[in-house]
Amino acid sequence: MNKRPDNIALFCFMIAGVYFGYLMLTDARFSYVLIPVGVLFVFRNLRLAISVFLSGTVLFLIKNYEFAGNADLSDRMSGAEITVSGFVYSARENKMNTSLVISTDTLNVFERQYPAVMKFTVLAPVKDAVKGDRIKLKGKFRGFKEPSNLYEKDMKKFGMINNIYGEIINPKVISFKRESTVWRKFSKMQDGIIEVFERRLSYSAGNFLSAVMLGRRDKLESSVIKEFADSGTIHLLAVSGLHVGFLILILSMLSSLVNLKGALFIIINSAALLSYAAFTGAGPSVIRAVLMAIILMISKPMKRKMKFIDVIGTAGIFSLLFDPNQIFNPGFILSFAAVASIAIIYQPVSESVKKRFGTGNYFVKTAGDGVMLSLLVTIGLLPFVLYIFGKYNFVS
Repeated sequence: MNKRPDNIALFCFMIAGVYFGYLMLTDARFSYVLIPVGVLFVFRNLRLAISVFLSGTVLFLIKNYEFAGNADLSDRMSGAEITVSGFVYSARENKMNTSLVISTDTLNVFERQYPAVMKFTVLAPVKDAVKGDRIKLKGKFRGFKEPSNLYEKDMKKFGMINNIYGEIINPKVISFKRESTVWRKFSKMQDGIIEVFERRLSYSAGNFLSAVMLGRRDKLESSVIKEFADSGTIHLLAVSGLHVGFLILILSMLSSLVNLKGALFIIINSAALLSYAAFTGAGPSVIRAVLMAIILMISKPMKRKMKFIDVIGTAGIFSLLFDPNQIFNPGFILSFAAVASIAIIYQPVSESVKKRFGTGNYFVKTAGDGVMLSLLVTIGLLPFVLYIFGKYNFVS
């Protein structure tokens, strides 16, 4: 009897399928690879893996096919005056303006109006903008260009994986309406917490806590973020498993106090974890941690003991089902690479070392385990960090 592949293996096959979908959209000749893939489907022990691979490809094509089909639209509209109306998809406030991604429902170009679902970036002179707010503005369209050197951000690729057609420059805001959405409620709650930080702490300390606890990196100056990046400690500014772990501890204590068990325990705690993920911006690292926690909660009443590696793989598959384009997000890559390094590298090495050099001294055992964990996760992350950032600070 053939053993079913681990979920982490299926997760890797789905990643490969998603990337293959990207290659097909950039060069149609890659579609010929489907012929040998189809031949491999004949073998029964490969069918599950091939099915997951093809699922990733189909997911990516469904999400990005329309955008890829309109790729020439950016060239045709380049330099044209356009008017867009839609809602704020994402917002990052700067000192003088706000960096917005706008998802439109109406586009006015070449003196004609079209119903169009498209996304554009813009630096707009608006304040207190959050996801869901309505906006209408006018400006000149400019498509993303290929990077001129190795150190410049590839905005062309950024535009494709985020389905953003280009940017609107010299914008004039025609109307801006702050909608009463759940995102605005979350934003007001964050502003209330930040106000407490600002009253009780120094400027720099308050901004640091806002970034670490709430995911509000916009409160930090770019020079401070660069210092964290150069020192290899940028991960401290990401809301991740550490934060979710503290939240789980609090939820467990509260659940014990009210004797919450069974399905109600799973539903209420899962809702709390998902709300926290949305509250902090739903970054890849916090989504990964929340999904892993929910999977573990669900597996307990089912009396199914899941291996740590399978929990990681299952969380990864669900993440890609939600948004296959995440495989190009550095946060997604590093978050899953870090926890996978713990399961794939650290756990077997740790067990082997304990068998050979086991000690009864608690301090030596704990300190040695911490150093080993840090070192082995560093080894696991090293190729990914070097590929994404081109450097790695081993002191971190």
